[in-house]
Amino acid sequence: CRLRAYFSAIGITGVIYSYLLQAISRLLFTISSFKYRRLITFKIYYILIFIQWFVVCLVTLPTIITEDIHFYPNALCWISTRYLLHIFYSFLTYYTIPICIIIMIYIYIYYKVKQTIKNVVTTINTIQAQKHNVEVLRNTLILLSIYLGGVFPAFLFYITSIKSIYLINLVTVTLTIVIE
Repeated sequence: CRLRAYFSAIGITGVIYSYLLQAISRLLFTISSFKYRRLITFKIYYILIFIQWFVVCLVTLPTIITEDIHFYPNALCWISTRYLLHIFYSFLTYYTIPICIIIMIYIYIYYKVKQTIKNVVTTINTIQAQKHNVEVLRNTLILLSIYLGGVFPAFLFYITSIKSIYLINLVTVTLTIVIE
C-alpha cells in the first residue's frame, strides 16, 4: 500500500515540478538567451530534468519511510487524516513551494519583458517574440490556475480537518491533471 501511495505522490508531484521546470526553462530562454547561450543547450535541460525527478523522488520519500499511509476502501492508499504533520509537509512540498517559485519566476519574466519593450527600440520580430512569450505565460498561468483549483480542497482540509474534504482532494488533483 505504501508503494502505491509513493508512486501516486510521485505522479502528482512530478506534474507540478514539471511546471516548475518549464518556468525555469522559459526564464533561461527569455532572460539569458542572448548573454549566456550555453544555458539553453540540451545538456542543461537534461541535467534539469534529472534534478527535477531526483527532487520529486526525494520529497515524496516520507510516504514510503513512515507508517502514515493507510488504505481507504473504494479509494486509494494515502496519508491517514490522523497525521496532520505529514499532510502539512506534503501540501507544502508537493504544491505550495513549487507554485510560489513558479509564480515568482513568471512575474520576473513578465517584468523583464515589459522593461525590455519600454527601454529598447527593437525590431518587429523581437517584439513579436516577446508578445509570444507573454502569450505562453498567460496560457501557463491558466493551466496553473486549473491545477490550483484541484489543490484547493487539500488547503480546505488542512484548515478544517474534515475527512470528506480530504477524500474529495484525492479525486480533484487527479481530475485537474486530466483536464490540463
